[in-house]
Amino acid sequence: MAITHIGQDSEQNASGNTADMTFTLPSHATDDFGIISATVRNTGAAVAIGAASGWTELRSDTNTTGDTTVTYIWYKKFTSASETNPTITIDIGRNRAFIGHVFRGVDTTTPFDVTEVFTKISNASNPTNAAITTANANGCLLLTMGNTNGELTALGVPATPASLTAGAEAFAGGSNVDMVSCYKVDYGAAGTITPTAWTNTVTSSTGEAPCYTVALRAQAAAAASAPSYGRLLVNVG
Repeated sequence: MAITHIGQDSEQNASGNTADMTFTLPSHATDDFGIISATVRNTGAAVAIGAASGWTELRSDTNTTGDTTVTYIWYKKFTSASETNPTITIDIGRNRAFIGHVFRGVDTTTPFDVTEVFTKISNASNPTNAAITTANANGCLLLTMGNTNGELTALGVPATPASLTAGAEAFAGGSNVDMVSCYKVDYGAAGTITPTAWTNTVTSSTGEAPCYTVALRAQAAAAASAPSYGRLLVNVG
């Protein structure tokens, strides 16, 4: 079953603002797959999924080189067509942003094809996401990146792999946290995918850029069942 992109959302808040950030879900169906990535500037910020139950934290990464960043990924396999909009809460006001996507056709048992890859590049507004080696063909590649200094003004996807689609984005400027994403719903044959640098329009390159490279596994097509033929026995008396 091919993966398709159902919808996306993003939000951003500045330092001193303690308001929650809510992912407004698109129209969805049972077994759709939601994934959220968030970037927070400062380790003092505790971030968690709040309003919706069932969201799982895949990972959290803290990096103290340059501007300290804390990044998160959460995911959920939807169990209905009326999931609650998840809220990302924060205990203290810090620069932060999130981007979220919903996909259909992701494997309902093993949604991640291989372990995602995290990298953080200093002084970069057009970083290069880490390569990932997929195990199964025809999955979805999802790339995300943050910028701690609000240096992005327009999203520009990497040139490689070809045919990446621009995804959710959150721009504010003024030393806030920006985030952008892109995806390819069918990356073709399994193997190593090596992205090139983002091509964002930027004002400078002094911030930190945490990046995630994620591969989602496509749901296997249902096996075709062979027709069953009954036997007609005729007794000849």
